[in-house]
Amino acid sequence: MPTPTAYRICLLLLWLFTAGSHRSAAEVRIWSFEATVTEIDDEDQLLGDVRLGDTVKGSFAYDLDNPGYLDGPESAWYDHPTQFAGVEVELINPRTEMTQVWLPQPTFEVSVTECLIFTDCHDAVIMYQSVLPPRPALNDWLFVQFSGPEVIDDLNLPTEWILDDWPFGIVAIGAAGILDGITAQIYEITPILAGDFNRDDKVDAQDYEKWKSEFGADATSWADGNRDGVVNLADYTSWRNNLGSVAAAMDPGSQKIPEPMGGALLGVCLLAWHVGRNRGCTV
Repeated sequence: MPTPTAYRICLLLLWLFTAGSHRSAAEVRIWSFEATVTEIDDEDQLLGDVRLGDTVKGSFAYDLDNPGYLDGPESAWYDHPTQFAGVEVELINPRTEMTQVWLPQPTFEVSVTECLIFTDCHDAVIMYQSVLPPRPALNDWLFVQFSGPEVIDDLNLPTEWILDDWPFGIVAIGAAGILDGITAQIYEITPILAGDFNRDDKVDAQDYEKWKSEFGADATSWADGNRDGVVNLADYTSWRNNLGSVAAAMDPGSQKIPEPMGGALLGVCLLAWHVGRNRGCTV
């Protein structure tokens, strides 16, 4: 018979996993974008064979629950206390069919500026991300910037993006500091549904399968819904809370929502039981 100690270990593990899976997820909003290269300043060709008109795809995100701080009456800054994939970018070369990917690094900041004093300035939102470059170079960075006249009414992070409201929207990729880089004009923005891990515009069982297959991954993954650098139980919570949120998705009232890692929990409990029996633990 399993000892009381083994039972307590099992119950503790079950509580930890269950509590984690039912915590409220951070209110992370994600948008994908597409852009066209309009400027190139890369004399050293650190960015490879990039040409005007090449396509840049990516996404930007931030946590609406993350408090910012004022930097005067016209601007506010929002950073993130932990690693956060705020901006992700792919540079696509149609001539070689090669894609360069920049992996996010810990530093991520957002600045929101409302033009109040001068008459010829624009409101602006700038998202800056430190990145790991795809080639041997240092100090790479990415930023996404939107600006326009009288667009924002306060210094809070925007909850939606309408490209027509922002006449100037770019993504910039910099190599080796500020000496080299490219600029691409953003022409499309699409909101990403929370829990839509395979980016097919609906939240369904396929997204759960993607989350399950990539659970524990620490690389960039669409299943990392809260953009904290790892696929974990918080991402499951995001999927579960948004299951069936699109009309084309399954009816959430007619399907069973799988609990996360059920088989793993059973295995852990059996392991705890086995260890308790072999060691003869008593309390």
